[in-house]
Amino acid sequence: MFDLFDIFISKMEAALHSKSLHTTGLAHTVVHGDSNYFNKTNSVNFVLNSDKGINA
Repeated sequence: MFDLFDIFISKMEAALHSKSLHTTGLAHTVVHGDSNYFNKTNSVNFVLNSDKGINA
């Protein structure tokens, strides 16, 4: 069996100077008290609710 993602992950680790945790689901996990997640979703909701198609 070949791990095709290993080629890309090792390059990303080198570019970011950080090691991968090799744990699934972390990108989509909401940690209790993570205000950063809620700030991002509130920002996206604000833009979607405020878009009147002016710049379309």
